[in-house]
Amino acid sequence: AVVEELKKLSKSTKDKKEIAQVATIASNNDKTIGNLIAEAMEKVGKDGVITVEESKSADTALDVVEGM
Repeated sequence: AVVEELKKLSKSTKDKKEIAQVATIASNNDKTIGNLIAEAMEKVGKDGVITVEESKSADTALDVVEGM
């Protein structure tokens, strides 16, 4: 019941810019993270899997791995 109600209330994003805006807000207004998530979404598609891991360095990076 809850999932169906959330689906009714949800709004689809139209493009990479909107995904970046939502991701930026979700990442405590970090535009770098928001843009990186939007780029990841663009690469894997709506049914893809995105995994966020803590880095041992201060760098922020996007690595795409195909397959399992």
